[in-house]
Amino acid sequence: MIEYDLALDEPRKDDKHAYIEGFTFIYDKKASDEIGQFVKIDYVQSQGLKLINQSQTLAYAQQLKNAIT
Repeated sequence: MIEYDLALDEPRKDDKHAYIEGFTFIYDKKASDEIGQFVKIDYVQSQGLKLINQSQTLAYAQQLKNAIT
């Protein structure tokens, strides 16, 4: 089972970045391989934050975590 999280974090050496509408998204190769070229972050009041790729819902009821220590 793969677990997905949304977190505030600092980039690591091999991370990739995407700048979208004023936000910086940081991800690693493993996330890119698992998710593919498209991910949508959506909010549904009854389900919270959802991560969706082109073929399926990856995760729902997500909360933003703070990974910065």
